[in-house]
Amino acid sequence: MITFQTLSPQQISQIYSRYMEKDFPVPELKPLSSILRMMEDGIYLSLSVLEEREPVGYALFLDPPGGEYLLLDYFATFPEKRGGGLGARILEAMELYLAPRVVLLESEWPPLAPDPVMAQRRLSFYLRSGCLEAPVQSRVFGVRYSLLALSQDPRHLEKVGPAMEEFYRLMVRNPQVREREISIFPSPSL
Repeated sequence: MITFQTLSPQQISQIYSRYMEKDFPVPELKPLSSILRMMEDGIYLSLSVLEEREPVGYALFLDPPGGEYLLLDYFATFPEKRGGGLGARILEAMELYLAPRVVLLESEWPPLAPDPVMAQRRLSFYLRSGCLEAPVQSRVFGVRYSLLALSQDPRHLEKVGPAMEEFYRLMVRNPQVREREISIFPSPSL
């Protein structure tokens, strides 16, 4: 059985140095100070993922109070736990755990990714695991993302653009930096 447990700032710091710096490419990884600031501001949810009470991964969300959506900012299973469908089971449990809110995700857009094969594998994993691809994409600090919703209800895709604008506003406080480094635009037909 998959369960979730809230992580403290100290636990996040340990996970960041032990796992996140290896699990995510440098352009995609926020500084630890930004994550801790958002936790302190009460807009970031950090969860340990457990299977039968044993830690198997982590999931970090931008979680504005009262919001209809959460942004899955970082999600990974520990290296020794990868394979065997654990990630898909976690996403299924996550959707139920966080309902009625809807989880949104960014997945690097394969055609422009430094490693297109890995980016396509990740995007395909999310689509197989119950996510729907939104009709908009984003570019954040030079990285282009497909945007997805962990939902089988296409109505949840209607507000992805405005929800992502709010998430980016919360993460990047400086409006000039946001204007220069972040954009949301219609997805191309592939």
